[in-house]
Amino acid sequence: MAWLSKIPLQVMAGYSVLAREVLQQSSGLLVSHAMLPIGVDGLAAAVVANLWQAMGDQLCRVISVESDLSACFLRSIEAQVPVFWDIKKETLMAGLSCGEVSSLACLGCTPTDAESLPVDHRRCGRAIDATLRAWLR
Repeated sequence: MAWLSKIPLQVMAGYSVLAREVLQQSSGLLVSHAMLPIGVDGLAAAVVANLWQAMGDQLCRVISVESDLSACFLRSIEAQVPVFWDIKKETLMAGLSCGEVSSLACLGCTPTDAESLPVDHRRCGRAIDATLRAWLR
C-alpha cells in the first residue's frame, strides 16, 4: 500500500513550489495570511508545510476555503480526524467538490489552520468573474 501515498506525495512536492515562489518574491516581507482552497487538501498541505518551515513561530494566519457543498475539511477540523462528506450537489469550484480529505495532507494542515471558511456555492460564479476581470485589466 506504500504506492498509494507515493503519487500524492509527489503531487504535493510539486505544489510546494508555489509556496517557495511566494516567499522568494515577497522580498523579505512576512506573509500575513494564506487563504488556501481545499479539495482533498494536498495543495494546502504543501503550501502550509513550506510556509511553516520558512516562518516557524511567525507562521502566518492560515485560512482554508472550501465550498459549502463539500465542507469535509471544516468537519474534519472539528472532529480532529478526516471525515467523509456525502456530496449531494456539485460545486462550481472546479476540483474542490471532494467528499474526503487526504489523510496524508490532513496531517500537514490540521494543526495550523486558524480558520476554515465554507463559501456559499451560489456566490462562486460572481467571485470567479470578478477575479478574472481584475487579472485581465
